[in-house]
Amino acid sequence: MALSEQTINALLEGQSSTAMILALAWHTGLTRQEIQQLQWSQVSLSQWRITLPNRTVSFASDLALRLSQVADQTGHVVQGRQGALRPQSISRLAHTTLQNAGLDLRLCDLRHDYILRQLTHRSWVDVAQELDMSQGDLRKAYGGKLTAPPPTPSPMVARESAIHGLIQVPTLGTLAVALAFYHGYSSQQLRTLQWQNLPPLPQMDTTTLRPSDGDGLVFPMTASALSRLAQQVLHAQGVLGVTLQTLAGQHHRREPLRTILSHLETHQSLTCGQAQALLNLPKSPAYRLLQGCVGDGALVQVGEAYYSAQHVPPLNDHQPLVLSLAHRRGAVYAEDVETLLHLRPNHCQRLLKTMVSSGQLVRFGTRYQLSPE
Repeated sequence: MALSEQTINALLEGQSSTAMILALAWHTGLTRQEIQQLQWSQVSLSQWRITLPNRTVSFASDLALRLSQVADQTGHVVQGRQGALRPQSISRLAHTTLQNAGLDLRLCDLRHDYILRQLTHRSWVDVAQELDMSQGDLRKAYGGKLTAPPPTPSPMVARESAIHGLIQVPTLGTLAVALAFYHGYSSQQLRTLQWQNLPPLPQMDTTTLRPSDGDGLVFPMTASALSRLAQQVLHAQGVLGVTLQTLAGQHHRREPLRTILSHLETHQSLTCGQAQALLNLPKSPAYRLLQGCVGDGALVQVGEAYYSAQHVPPLNDHQPLVLSLAHRRGAVYAEDVETLLHLRPNHCQRLLKTMVSSGQLVRFGTRYQLSPE
């Protein structure tokens, strides 16, 4: 049962411990254990972020306002008269309040509702990273509950926004990230970079980092130490699975990718040969570029064709989405799959044929139904 904004706002009135429990579950998807153990030292009201041992969760203005109104911001965020509440007490308080409001729900249902809301506007990979879950487990748990596939935002745009926020605080770690992302510097180039040769970074004030004589190496450290430094600042900003090498590669692909995405606004897909002509590249560099864009999550490869990830779901989601649609409607047609996945007819036919061969679907003329087994 999904809660409406009106219903949840009525439940969250006041500043009681129960209201805080429900607010944390509804606004951030925290588990009972995370709520019970949450300390004020883990909450950043300036950055609207909660830092947990294994993940970082952002929150919006509604929760920020509630948290900022708490007078005593020491110790546990959720406390009773005798201090921190026991896990069982947290569950009981939440369940009793929900029952009194006529809702047959538990605390964990608020977390499930949060996850489903996130999947309406964020990608599988983004939500899985926030929850510290594998994408496979997340799809298995929630794929059948979605009425539409999660959107696939441009990772490059998302990371650029995150990195722009990250470099507002100049440190050697954020400087390394900025140089890799905005100028394409490799780890080796960073380790030999001198202060007097530092390229312009209008996004970042580096004056506080420069030595008094303005000379010497910018990063006087080993390659492994530099990598760890960059990883620490990226993880702190919630940018996971990304290295300096990843950022440098994205820099070099950024302009060609813009050209490709512009082409895909008027053409459904393109092949490697078409990319060669579009970018005036030989076959091998064009292929490596396309594969890199697929790895970035900016393009989706289906057979010999490449689609924009802004329009086509990730390849691993195609079969689960078709099965989910067939389950809801009782049967699907090739035209339904074209509309669902935004693929060319020949790629939809190939996908359906594969699913019939694997026993997932049964074909009756032009209609495809779930296998009875």
